[in-house]
Amino acid sequence: MFQSVTPRTAGFDTVQQSTLSLPSRVFTLFLMYVGASPASTGGGIKTTTFFIILVMILRGSQAREDVRLVRRKLSSQSVSSGMMFALRALALVAVATFLLSVTELLVRPGPPEQKYFLAVLFETFSAF
Repeated sequence: MFQSVTPRTAGFDTVQQSTLSLPSRVFTLFLMYVGASPASTGGGIKTTTFFIILVMILRGSQAREDVRLVRRKLSSQSVSSGMMFALRALALVAVATFLLSVTELLVRPGPPEQKYFLAVLFETFSAF
């Protein structure tokens, strides 16, 4: 449980990340993208924005102006802002990953560039 919280907040290294399996590292990337809750200083798109995206995915294409959930109402403006922020964040991470992979290739030329891609991706999500 503690390991699922650390990538989203302070980034304490309780387990050496290089010893994790590939699925565990990919899930850690996801946790770093989602990030912390809004009142904290952690990065990411925030848990509330992820919740809005999840609700919109599960809701599908039902045409209603506002999203109503658990006796609360989210305006269409809030939903649009959350979705746009998450897409911009993903685009930023993609561009940063590309730029870092190019610079990594300049520093370490040679065939094993796929070996370093996950490390570059991990570094990008961690910085985000």
